[in-house]
Formats: sequence, structure tokens, C-alpha cells
Amino acid sequence: MFEVLIGSSSIYYIYTNIHVHGNLTMMDILLLLIIFSGVLLENIADNQLSTFRLYKQKSKGQRFSVLSAGLWKYSRHPNYLGELIFWWGLFFLGYYYNAPFWCALGPLLINLMMYFGSIPMTEERLFRKYPEYKFIQKRISTLLPTFGY
Repeated sequence: MFEVLIGSSSIYYIYTNIHVHGNLTMMDILLLLIIFSGVLLENIADNQLSTFRLYKQKSKGQRFSVLSAGLWKYSRHPNYLGELIFWWGLFFLGYYYNAPFWCALGPLLINLMMYFGSIPMTEERLFRKYPEYKFIQKRISTLLPTFGY
């Protein structure tokens, strides 16, 4: 929660300084698109994962398969990538509205938590449960998408 609080601190500066430009600028639109794309990426990835899990429950032959289609074909954690895009986009929008640079501490801490906490724990759990996951790890990038093998 501390990371979310720090990450959200940019909102204060956006809210209190929005009058600086009066109207939306191209930079506002660009940064809002980045924020929205992060939310959209996370949502699509989570929906694909949910659909895959339901499919696995119904199809006993696929019980030990691992998702490697859709967004998951390009990144092993596209949902985490979407979340990181959201937090960094929010910081940069706040920074554009005079948020101090210390507000970057929020997205930085979230990045570190994902990179050193969430991703390794998820990877370890998947590897223990699905030994063939090692082939997915060799073929698909951890976080940043790759579009070819």
C-alpha cells in the first residue's frame, strides 16, 4: 500500500496544477494515452489468463499446459507490464504538472517489487507446477515483449 500511496502522489500535482494549461495539450493527450494503454494491456492480459484458466478446468487434457498465446506469446507477464506502464505514465503526467521528482519513487518501488518479488515468485511457482515452463522461459521474454524468436 505504501508503494501505491507514493505512486499516486502525482495525482495531487495533476489536480492542483491542471489549470496551468487551461486546455488539454498534446502532451496531456499522449500521457493519458500511455496511462490508458497500460490499463488496457493489463485488462486484456488478465482476461486472457482468466479465459485460459477456465478452458483448462473444462479440458482435462490441457490441465498441465501453460498460457503462451495472445499477449502471453510475447511476454510472460504482460499484465505486470501493463501495470508498470500505468504507474510510470501517471508519474510522467504528474511530473508534467510540476510534481517533484521524488514522486518517481512510487513507480520505481513498484518496478522493484515486480522485478524482485512478484515475477520471481510467479516464475518459481509456475516452474514447480509445470516443468515444461522452462521451455516457455527460454522462448518468451520475461516482461518486455519480443516479437520474434
